[in-house]
Amino acid sequence: LNFSNDFPFQSHASPKEDLEAIQHSISEGSMPPFNYRVLHPGSQLSDLEKKDVSNWVEDSLKVLKKASKH
Repeated sequence: LNFSNDFPFQSHASPKEDLEAIQHSISEGSMPPFNYRVLHPGSQLSDLEKKDVSNWVEDSLKVLKKASKH
């Protein structure tokens, strides 16, 4: 992901789809990816980190929804 461009980053999907994919990965426990966790013990997200990401996604989706009404 390139966090230096667009809202909040540049990808091949819409921002809404990207945010929903992030939320899905967090809720399914697939972030960070398994292969990364194997090489980096202790990299699993804590419950607080998962909650923070989830809150960020929800807030970002609200911003997108509000922006699309204008």
